[in-house]
Amino acid sequence: MEKVTACLITWKRQYNIPEIIQSLLQWDFIDEIILRDNSKSDNLINYGRYLAAKEAKNDIVYFQDDDCLVKNLDKVYDKFIEDPSRICHSGTKNYEKVIEDNMYYDAQMALAGWGSFSQKGWINILDKYINKYGKDYCFLRETDRIFSLLRNQKHNFILGDIEHLPGKDDEFALSMQSDHIKYKKLAIQRALELNQ
Repeated sequence: MEKVTACLITWKRQYNIPEIIQSLLQWDFIDEIILRDNSKSDNLINYGRYLAAKEAKNDIVYFQDDDCLVKNLDKVYDKFIEDPSRICHSGTKNYEKVIEDNMYYDAQMALAGWGSFSQKGWINILDKYINKYGKDYCFLRETDRIFSLLRNQKHNFILGDIEHLPGKDDEFALSMQSDHIKYKKLAIQRALELNQ
């Protein structure tokens, strides 16, 4: 069994972390959990999980948000082990319906928040963005989109058995922010330009 490091971030939902950690520890393949609390230092938003991944002892890293539990994580893990050359991510039924809409030529967008497995070594691909645009707000906020699009391939998807936790749709949720669509579009545009 290949071991995995779970890389978690939190900012305003620390109250969910104990339940998430307890849920993750039920899986034999997770033998390390790294938590970055963005409220304790600079708020690096989603980039924080990738910084945590750089510290991982394992070659496989797992990401998820602090507002859900992925109850069929073993299925997502098995799919990743079956094809470790691609990101494997899970999501809700609504997200499954728009997966094909997230294809941009050869590149596909994958969101890490509902559970995502990657290779630790892939994290360095983010340097393509950093070298051109720096670690700007778009990068910090939209790291998942940028990372998955810069992989420039189709990813594997498993329908997640997702349990939403408190705070999913609160005022701190990135998807609820007034600039959400603006930065989503900017991240996609920049990542696709970097793939050319």
